[in-house]
Amino acid sequence: MDAVRPPVSLSVEAWPSASKCLVHVVTAHWITDDFQLRECVLDTMLLPAADAQNGDDFSLVVTWLLSTVEQWNLLAVDSITVKPSWSSSALALAFPNANIVPCLVHQVDSVMQTVLSVYSSLLIKARRLVLAAAPLNVPLHLDHSTHWSSSLSMVQQPSILTHPSWTPDEAQRLHQLISILAPVHSLLEQIANTSDDPNIGPCPPLASLAFGLLHGVVKLLQDKPHASAFVPLLQATLQSPPMRRVCALDPRFKSLPFLSPSEKQDTLDTLQRAISSKRGVGVVVPPLPSPAASSHTPAVPPPTSSWTELYPFEDTQPTGDLQMYLDAAAHDLVDPLAWWKVHRHVYPDLAKVARKLLSMRPCAGVAAEVLTTPDVLGRKQAIPTGLIAAYMFVRSALRVPELAVLPEK
Repeated sequence: MDAVRPPVSLSVEAWPSASKCLVHVVTAHWITDDFQLRECVLDTMLLPAADAQNGDDFSLVVTWLLSTVEQWNLLAVDSITVKPSWSSSALALAFPNANIVPCLVHQVDSVMQTVLSVYSSLLIKARRLVLAAAPLNVPLHLDHSTHWSSSLSMVQQPSILTHPSWTPDEAQRLHQLISILAPVHSLLEQIANTSDDPNIGPCPPLASLAFGLLHGVVKLLQDKPHASAFVPLLQATLQSPPMRRVCALDPRFKSLPFLSPSEKQDTLDTLQRAISSKRGVGVVVPPLPSPAASSHTPAVPPPTSSWTELYPFEDTQPTGDLQMYLDAAAHDLVDPLAWWKVHRHVYPDLAKVARKLLSMRPCAGVAAEVLTTPDVLGRKQAIPTGLIAAYMFVRSALRVPELAVLPEK
């Protein structure tokens, strides 16, 4: 990364450690010239939980981020994904050229906790049923107050879902609760499952996938009258212009069918301005010299390789623009980075913008951990503070394909 200085996206996660401190981790994500996604933990910081929760002391986190960016000499930070409470003016002032992206997973978790609070009476009864089954050696599990997905798993257990003690009204409301939680849970499963095994390299771009599918979840819930109170809360998480631009550069979502005409036009206009800035506004491209003029000019030997010196031809086909990209056939089942790797020479200016935006992260933490169970999270929190830096280094190393251990044949 030191050699190429690519535009990077940062993500900042925090979790409580065994020492009653919050572990803060900043990770850089970037895309190489040949459209390979890379990521690396840049630094870790321990901060007393009381200080971290104090809004006045958030300046410590901002100062640490600025110091980390300066230490690594990151010339272009395009976006920073943080938990929603960190999307403050202080962070925006410290990084005026970066998009501050609230963590999509944190926002969705907050909405789902609101859903559970409305259906709390059902959860209380479900917990009682689980506890009543304990003396009978029936393998049932309770939910965890801080993990809404565990509540979904609890009520979906067949012996709980079909228990005869539910009244008809309770049974109906229980199925309504599941119909709200299940699509969101499936979305997070898709994010987690799309994350590659840590032993074979970094996970693919997730921002466009998460943002596009969340629009689908909202549309599904709009057709459910019992979910009408929660749909506006989820819709509020979709007000993210940077995420819209990422979706436009993903061949799977480039038609932006989930946006209004004005939102779509604004997104495309912003992309066009970004393309123009890459080109250099006001720069006049000189015309190609005529053959007569060229004959009087000493030829400058072009850079050659083992085969290009034997192929003295130029491709005169004009490069593609944004409209040509949008008009091309859509691709539903394609890795966006693989697509851009093949088409980067067709859309060179657009590819530069795509290389920058597709590294944006939808979640502040590790994508594969969005549905981490409480026991696994407990083991992570129990890591001794003296080993946290080593743990994060190993996690980064496992995300480097060149360091992956290949299976024996």
